[in-house]
Amino acid sequence: MEKYFVLFLVFLNLGVRAADFREFRVFEVSDVCEISTGVRIYVDFGHSGQLRNSGVESNNLCFFTLVTCPSCSIRLSWSPEDPNRCEKFLIVEPPYNVVREKYICDPQREYVSKTRALSLQIPPESTNATFTFFYESLRNVVEVFESSGESTRTIQSPFFPAVYSRDFIVDYNISCLRSDCRIRIIFTDFQLALISTVEFFDVNQERFQIYSGAFFRPPVIFSPNSSIRIRFSAN
Repeated sequence: MEKYFVLFLVFLNLGVRAADFREFRVFEVSDVCEISTGVRIYVDFGHSGQLRNSGVESNNLCFFTLVTCPSCSIRLSWSPEDPNRCEKFLIVEPPYNVVREKYICDPQREYVSKTRALSLQIPPESTNATFTFFYESLRNVVEVFESSGESTRTIQSPFFPAVYSRDFIVDYNISCLRSDCRIRIIFTDFQLALISTVEFFDVNQERFQIYSGAFFRPPVIFSPNSSIRIRFSAN
């Protein structure tokens, strides 16, 4: 008897303006803090770099924004130089206003963006410490595994119910580890722009279905086998 686990997907739409990008390079915090509007750079897929601080004090809130390719995300990690210091910093993913407060001494010292842009904000009181941030552009892929064959998972657009940003692509690789398992996909919210798409690929990477914002809501979809790839392209 075939087993199913249910997947719910929800998407909304937003248009954002293009921005100017700086050339990729390694930065010092002292250089970033000298610019009141912060520094914004483009990081291509596979490129990486670092933001270093040698303890130079600043009275400014320092902004360091990374932007990568539409089908990429930013992985940020950090390392304190002084184990006795625990400075605070903030992570924001424009254009969303969700602020994540982090500390250099956190046991979990890694963050992967949900979108293609990440803004690192360092308050003045944290600039006199020594630390290093490492960043890397990764392919934007979400892996979902299910071993039991009977469960329900939810996948949603970044920061749902906020509207999604454009020029954004993400692949969801969904696998059930039992050969007799199939995946049932149910859309509960589906508000896409007309040219945005959701594509479905089988285990051989052959597309067997595609839906755009022209559809009110796709029907229930069953995977042909125990794995499926869903590509959401926000255009």
